[in-house]
Amino acid sequence: MVNCPSCEAQFRPAVFNSGRPEPCPLCNKKFQTEVFPALTATQEETQRSETLVDEQAGCYFHPAKKAATVCEVCGRFVCALCDLDINGVHMCPHCLETGKKKGTIEALDNSRMLYGKMALYTAFFSFFISVLSGFLAPITFYIIIRYWKAPGSITGSGKGRFVVAGILALIQILVTFFFFFAIITEGS
Repeated sequence: MVNCPSCEAQFRPAVFNSGRPEPCPLCNKKFQTEVFPALTATQEETQRSETLVDEQAGCYFHPAKKAATVCEVCGRFVCALCDLDINGVHMCPHCLETGKKKGTIEALDNSRMLYGKMALYTAFFSFFISVLSGFLAPITFYIIIRYWKAPGSITGSGKGRFVVAGILALIQILVTFFFFFAIITEGS
């Protein structure tokens, strides 16, 4: 079966191909699990529906199995095992792999920019380089405001990094303000 990549707990078949992230039963991290339909089908179902009869079209990858649909990208006939439904588009495994490598399938997330991490690094960098220089703090706030609703990590980390980065940037602005205010009042 399919195990959680984080804690190795086994996923229930009910969460397969749900189209949304589901929590792991043990560690509660959210994962979206997409599997071949044949993984959950019984042996009787696959044998009954896949047997090639008379002049029916066969699967490109499994010539002895009946074609269930056509790949909408390359036009190959594919059986139910090879039919991959990606947001309503039927693909064969070869086209899915090619689209994944080229990054042409918008429904697949091969990588994500972690804006919370970027905001946190910007805040830490500016905070520890010079606490009294609050000039990078607005950049941190810009990242937080601009990317607050952007998709986060695939593993489901929350908005905590944004919050910590915002607190650091706010502290930096306040320290800079009070430092310059103290200089101005001392000079008067």
